[in-house]
Amino acid sequence: MKTATEGMILVSGGEFRMGSGDFYPEERPIHEVVVGDLWVDDYPVTNAQFRRFVKASCHVTVAERAPDAADFPRAATADLVPGSLVFVGSKRPIPLDDWTRWWASVPGTNWRRTSCVKVASWPTHGTVGSHVETFGSTALTGHGR
Repeated sequence: MKTATEGMILVSGGEFRMGSGDFYPEERPIHEVVVGDLWVDDYPVTNAQFRRFVKASCHVTVAERAPDAADFPRAATADLVPGSLVFVGSKRPIPLDDWTRWWASVPGTNWRRTSCVKVASWPTHGTVGSHVETFGSTALTGHGR
């Protein structure tokens, strides 16, 4: 009989300093945190395993949930849609002063899709090139499921 922790590794809990005084206000103040032990899978979860989990549990991923307007009071209602950030590669060096040069917001992400979805037909934000269509089409065609 298989145990609940078979194929998993125990990461021992402990105490650590959490936060930063150097970057974002929500990271302040630096404070001591105690966390318990955590069991993690020995190997990454495959797409097929995740699909079975979603089907069995009716899990809805963060990318499939619309953001709550209360969490983003200055956001336009039209931007509060389910979606995901997709990495956009570049054929040449680009300045690192603006994250939208290498990440694109792709509305409509749904890990349960069973057919190819042309990402180019989705409205996107940020700097988006042909790389998004290639990446998105490959990611959402069901390869590896």
